[in-house]
Amino acid sequence: MEPDNGILSSFSSKKILLYFLFFWLILNLLQAFYTGLFKDEAYYFFYSRHLAWGYYDHPPLPALLIRIGYFLFNNELGVRLLVVLLSAVTLLMLQRLARNVHFGLYAILFLSFPVFHITGFMAIPDALLVFFTALFFLTYRKFAHNRSVLNAVILGIVMAGMFYSKYLGIIIIFFTVLSDLRLLGSFKFWLAVAVTTLLFMPHLVWQYIHDFPTFYYHLLERSHDEFFEWVNFGDYLAGQAAMVNPLLFIPVIWHLFRFKPENEYERALKFSAAGSLLLPLLLMLRGRVEANWTIAGLVPLFIIACIAFERHIKLKRYLNYAFGISFVLILAARLMLVIDIIPEPYRDKIHIESHGWKEFAEEVNRRAGERPVVFVSSYQNASEYRFYTGKEAFSYNSEMYRSNQYDLVGIERGLQGREVLVVISGKDLTEEDIREHNLALSDSIRIPGGRYQYHLIQQDYRSYNYLPIEVLSKPITLQAGTLLEIPISLKNPDGLPVYFGEDDRPGVSLYWVLLQYGKPVSASQFEDLSGLLPEQEYSTSFLLEAPQKPGTYYLRISIKSGWLPPGINSRIIKVKVT
Repeated sequence: MEPDNGILSSFSSKKILLYFLFFWLILNLLQAFYTGLFKDEAYYFFYSRHLAWGYYDHPPLPALLIRIGYFLFNNELGVRLLVVLLSAVTLLMLQRLARNVHFGLYAILFLSFPVFHITGFMAIPDALLVFFTALFFLTYRKFAHNRSVLNAVILGIVMAGMFYSKYLGIIIIFFTVLSDLRLLGSFKFWLAVAVTTLLFMPHLVWQYIHDFPTFYYHLLERSHDEFFEWVNFGDYLAGQAAMVNPLLFIPVIWHLFRFKPENEYERALKFSAAGSLLLPLLLMLRGRVEANWTIAGLVPLFIIACIAFERHIKLKRYLNYAFGISFVLILAARLMLVIDIIPEPYRDKIHIESHGWKEFAEEVNRRAGERPVVFVSSYQNASEYRFYTGKEAFSYNSEMYRSNQYDLVGIERGLQGREVLVVISGKDLTEEDIREHNLALSDSIRIPGGRYQYHLIQQDYRSYNYLPIEVLSKPITLQAGTLLEIPISLKNPDGLPVYFGEDDRPGVSLYWVLLQYGKPVSASQFEDLSGLLPEQEYSTSFLLEAPQKPGTYYLRISIKSGWLPPGINSRIIKVKVT
C-alpha cells in the first residue's frame, strides 16, 4: 500500500481506533446533553410514555430505547442515550465492513458524512435503521460466505430489527435479494425470512387490532395531497447531497456506478445503495420525496465510497482538502444546535429547531396553570410541551391536518367537559366562528421560529375525534355536477355516554369536505347532532355534490364542535368524478 500524505498520514495505525471511538462517543454525549429536543424527538418521547407494539407513524423500537434511556436520565441526554451508544457500535461495524481500507481514510470519510453526525445523537428511527443496516451487511457477508442455520437465524433477527426500527428497511432487503436471485431458491434464506416474520408478528397483530393505521397513513393519508412537481427533483438532489456531503457527493455517486463488485456481498452493497437512491425518483412521479427515505442506502454507499477512495490516489488527496472544509462546517453546525449564535434580527428567518422549546413550554404553562393544554393541529408542539413541563397536553387534529399517535392513546376522552387552555393558529380559525362564539382571543404565545398563536381558556371543552365515522358506500364514483347520497355510520367504540349538547344549544354538527391536492374544493355542514345520545352506533346520510371538473378527489367526514375547526373522524375516501 502506498503511503498516505496530509491528514491521512496522522491515522497510520489502527491502534488509534479506540481513541477515535472515544472521541466520537464523547462528542455525541455532549451534543445530546446540551442540544434542545427536536420536534420529532419530542413526539417519539411521547411514544415512549405509552409503550406498545406499534404506533401510528412508526414501529415501536425507537420508543422502547427512549424509555430505557429516560429512565436513567430525565433530560435530553436520557432521550438520546441509547442512540449515542448504538452510534458508537455503528462506527465499529462500519470499520469492520471497510476492513481492507486504510483506517485514516475510513475515519475522515466517516467524519465527512453529515448523515452519521445526524444519526449519531438524534433519537429518531433513522438512527436505529443506520445501526441495523450496518449490522445487516455484517451478517449478510457472513451468511453469503457460509449459509448455515445459525447464520440464517441471526440474519432473520437482524432483519426484524430493521423493520422494528423503520419500515424502509424493506428497501435494503429487496435490493439485496435482487442482487442475488438465487436467494429465492435457498432454504436457509427462507428460514431467515421465517424468523423475521415470527419476531415481527406482534407488531402485525397490533396493526390488525387497530385497523392498520400505519399502513393507511403511509400509503394514503400522507400522500393524498401530493402531485408531481419539477422542484421536487431539485429538493431531492439537494437533500441527498446534504446528507452525503456536498463536496463529496458527485465523486461518491460517480464511483458508485463505476464500482465493480467482486462477490455476492459487494453486489448487495451496490444494488442496495443504487436502488435506495433511484427508487425515490419513481416515487417522485407521485409527489414529494423526503431526503431521509434513502438513509439506509447511505450505509452501503459509504462502504463503496471507502473502497473507491482507497483505490484512487487523486481521490485521497481531494479528500484531505474536502475533509478540512467539511469538518469545520460540521462542527460549526453542531455548535449552532447548542448555542443560538444567529444575530437577533435574523432569528425569525433562520430558526434552528433545537432552540426555544423550553422557554415556549414555560410560557404556555404560565398561562395554563394546572389546566391541560389542547394544541390544535400540532402534535409536535404538544409533545414539546409535555417533555419540558411533564404536564397534560393533547393535539386536536383538524380536518386539514393529519391523524397521529394522540388519536390512539385515549387522551381526548378524558378531557371532555374539563377547563383547558386551547392554543390555535390563525389558519384554523374563521371569522364566522370568532363572531358567532364571541371568542376572547389573545395572540401572545410565540412559537419558536417567530410565529404567534392564539390562545384562550375553554371552560367546557368538547371535541369528538375519538368517535370514528365510516363511509358505508365505497368506492365513490359520480358524474361531474351530480348529487349522490352517501350513507355513513358514527360509532361509539367504548359505549360510554357522549354529550353533544342540549337541543336548544346547537353547536355540534356533522360536516363533509372534498379535497384535491390537499386543498378544500367544497364543504358543507349537513346534520346537527345536539341532543343525540349514541350508545353504540348512529347511521345517517348526506348528499355529496360532485365538482364540475372531472378528476380524483378525496372525501373526509368530520364532527365540528362549537368554534373548533372540524376534526378528523373518517379516513380519507377516494372520489372519482367523471
